[in-house]
Amino acid sequence: MRVFIAGASGAIGKRLVPLLTADGHNVIAMTHLPAKAESLRSSGIEAIVADGLDRTETVEAVIRAKPDVVIHQMTALTGVKNLRKFDDQFEMTNRLRTEGTDHVLEGARATGVQRFIAQSYAGWTYERSGTALVPGP
Repeated sequence: MRVFIAGASGAIGKRLVPLLTADGHNVIAMTHLPAKAESLRSSGIEAIVADGLDRTETVEAVIRAKPDVVIHQMTALTGVKNLRKFDDQFEMTNRLRTEGTDHVLEGARATGVQRFIAQSYAGWTYERSGTALVPGP
């Protein structure tokens, strides 16, 4: 299966890529840093450099990849140190989770992708209620 990962060189993406390749999937990794793309390529991974906040770059990256599945792992959490300034520290990540998601979804729709997986966040202050899992189709 062809799996496109936006944010493939981040904290979760860099752990997810080897798991997927070990399971026999063809991974196409999107990162916004050329140096990280080179590192992915040296590991035998197809890498695309694109800024998740640039609509054109992101949509074109997904379309070029021709994926069966799209996984969104984009964040900007490197260097987050002060949770007292939570809104400031998470501003870019929040944009990637809104605008960036729109861009990746647009590319996925353009290629007819049937599966889209996105990283999300729920604060530690939310009450856990109901079942742990949401039933699938």
